[in-house]
Amino acid sequence: MISHVLSADPHSWKYIPSPRPGAVKSRPQLVSIAEQNQRTGSGAFRGLTNDNQRWWIKPLNNTQDPRVTVTELIVSRAARLIGAPVCEASVIEIPEDLADEEFLPGVGLIPGLAFGSRHVDDVLEERALTHRREDDNRTRHAGVYALYDWCWGSDDQWLYQTSDDNRLFSHDHGQYLPGGPYWTVRRLEEEVNTPHVQACDPRGVDPSALRACAQRLDGLSGSDLGEVLAGIPSEWPVSDAELAAVGWFLERRAPAVSLRLQKMAESMGEE
Repeated sequence: MISHVLSADPHSWKYIPSPRPGAVKSRPQLVSIAEQNQRTGSGAFRGLTNDNQRWWIKPLNNTQDPRVTVTELIVSRAARLIGAPVCEASVIEIPEDLADEEFLPGVGLIPGLAFGSRHVDDVLEERALTHRREDDNRTRHAGVYALYDWCWGSDDQWLYQTSDDNRLFSHDHGQYLPGGPYWTVRRLEEEVNTPHVQACDPRGVDPSALRACAQRLDGLSGSDLGEVLAGIPSEWPVSDAELAAVGWFLERRAPAVSLRLQKMAESMGEE
């Protein structure tokens, strides 16, 4: 279990360095837009970076809200702390020489820092949590349940890699946290103790994987979360105080989410 004393309120959470060091100095730089995608609500596009990698990129002037980038990076990196099956995430630099390059018809890029989710080959996107008996999805679905409750999931979207037995990836987390990109300190305070269990049948999920996620949640420290939040670029539209509220929210939720996962595992027995 979390052994240190939990902060009483978001204003007393002190695990983010001030000033924030921001994103790492060495980060992928966008070279070209490889594919526009008008089907997404945010206008995310596929881009090629200078390390010859492909990313799905959401710039600050995406068609939803600039703070989508903040929520995406927080959830993707928090997911890694508990072993949830998410796509690799990174801050992507958009250079000056790509200013005004259209990523949607009539919408040009602005130079600066964007959010990137690593492209996965051969995937189909589904809204249902399926293919549980294929690949190691019995384990990966456990991570989905943990992340969804802990980070207040919404707008369910899963990728299934058809060339690898429908291996599951959780992606597109811009609507996570209470209120999605429009979350506020007050909303986080209001919902911190509210269960947010995913509304789908957990039968067939690996009980040992649920317990493993529970143990990782129990082992989290404020410093772990502070490191995640310190990586949010200072250029993005979120204050230290707001990030501290997210850290407080995730730290306070972790023990209760862990208990819910353990109870879920107990209800299924050893399958």
